[in-house]
Amino acid sequence: MRVGILRGDMPGPVFLADLEPVSQYNPPTEPRGQERYVGRPVIAAVQAAMLANVGAGFASTGNMAFNVTIAAPNQTLRAKTSSGAAFSVILMPTGVYTTMAAFLTAMNAKLVLYGLGMKVSPLNALRVVLYSLTFGEGSYIAIDTVGNGSTFNGATAANFGAGGGTFTVPLATAFITATLPVAGPLDVRATTIRTQLGPALDAVQVEAMASTIAPKFVETDVAVKCYQVGYLADLRSANFTPDPSRMPPLALSAAVTVVQDDGFTAFSASALAPVPNITNAQLGVPAPGWVRISGAGLGNAEFPGTLTVKFTDYLNVGLGQTPVNIFKVDQAMIEAAGGVVSLTVIDIPPLLGTTRLVPTWAVATTTKVSVKYTSLASNERALV
Repeated sequence: MRVGILRGDMPGPVFLADLEPVSQYNPPTEPRGQERYVGRPVIAAVQAAMLANVGAGFASTGNMAFNVTIAAPNQTLRAKTSSGAAFSVILMPTGVYTTMAAFLTAMNAKLVLYGLGMKVSPLNALRVVLYSLTFGEGSYIAIDTVGNGSTFNGATAANFGAGGGTFTVPLATAFITATLPVAGPLDVRATTIRTQLGPALDAVQVEAMASTIAPKFVETDVAVKCYQVGYLADLRSANFTPDPSRMPPLALSAAVTVVQDDGFTAFSASALAPVPNITNAQLGVPAPGWVRISGAGLGNAEFPGTLTVKFTDYLNVGLGQTPVNIFKVDQAMIEAAGGVVSLTVIDIPPLLGTTRLVPTWAVATTTKVSVKYTSLASNERALV
């Protein structure tokens, strides 16, 4: 999941302290600490990442067919890396190229002399991207039209298209506004980043740029709990305010947005470790002696051993007194007896052989049930 800060009035970054600290982790299964500060994107950090990863690029518009023959008149590329400069007339190396690798090796030997490079398109192994070797904000590239003599653009060569084109890498501030404006939405999808910064970025470079806007957290149990009931849950609340003592008071609104790893889709932990909530508890359903618990986030049959149901007897229990009868049954016993465990329904049979799963003292109204799924406990609900 990715976390992006929505508010522009935060006094500083927030520290997510209820994640895995560096000193407490299980190397085979967990990342080496996820506690960190998260704030609005820092312009200097975005600029530095752009300088390391982003050169203006121009992608071919159609697939290349190998063998590729480069010969007059389709060997001329008219291109430039500065908007104020004249087009350079580059005579690309002639020959017959049977593979993409051979083609790129030959082309780059000439292009590097003009501050240019060529690579396989990150999106299509049969297309190429021509890019500027000047990285960072304002990086620029232009390819002239076939009509003006840039014949290398044609379908029998690099297939850039007859009309040529230009691309300029935007300022870091514009990139931030495009991907995480104040109040959202957060959008650091690969397609969005390449639209903003050009087609030359590979998957590693896309990830580097996305992380400057919204850092990624591994969805460990601790991280999911942080999202559901921890500090991230507080920051996601519509009633959050950065400084409740401020006069006049700051507005109430969510401070963060949390999306899936794709950088856009809203994150939902319901399938990972849902917060259980009971809406109904019935005695004698679906059969005499059974108990049916209905609700949301109750359990998951794919994760045995993560669910416990507790029966509590409140008959003749006064205010502040502890119930005498408390009975617990776990997921393995329920399923072994032919019961059902799902996100929305738990059906508990009365017996597993001679072992009771529903206590004999369970009655409507004064017996209540609750569910603990992973480390989260539900509300308590009386049997009806």
